Amino acid sequence: MKYHSASNVYFNIANINRCTGSEGPFKRMAIWFQGCNIYCKSCCNPELQPFRLAHLVSLEELIEIAFRAKEEFSIEGVTLTGGEPTMQIIGLIKLCAEFKKLDLGIILYSGNKIFDIPQELLKLIDLLVDGMYIEEFKEPGAAMKGSKNQDIHHLTKRYLNIKQNKEDRIHGSININDGAIINGDVLLF
Repeated sequence: MKYHSASNVYFNIANINRCTGSEGPFKRMAIWFQGCNIYCKSCCNPELQPFRLAHLVSLEELIEIAFRAKEEFSIEGVTLTGGEPTMQIIGLIKLCAEFKKLDLGIILYSGNKIFDIPQELLKLIDLLVDGMYIEEFKEPGAAMKGSKNQDIHHLTKRYLNIKQNKEDRIHGSININDGAIINGDVLLF
């Protein structure tokens, strides 16, 4: 598939993992956005907080990458994380609308609370994990969230019956393609 559009929408992307089992249920693509205005203390991705240019990727390129990941790896969905994905809100709404056309489930991690996220975006998301990470409320055994103050919102029924304990999922993945990508709960010694 070649996605053609004259949208001129670009995203500042830190990293993409085209197939992982560590960023939600099932095989999925994960996209880490560069830049965050929340600055959670002890953030798991502090290198993604600065507003600096990482990789400019067009809407068309991201849709093409997702399409190929679905074809090659049979991914079920996409996880959007960061940094703070909602810092790129206008393009993010367009991106999620295109992912829906590919029948991909969408999980969004945001340090913002649900009431601070535009309804236009929430209508496209299947599952939202919201709230900033607070180290004092760290929740090591919880799946999908890092601290007790964070909430999981099932915005559609797509993932409603998925029971995912931290022990039941893949704890990390290492992909070596054009570079090395390590994500999930991975201990490096």
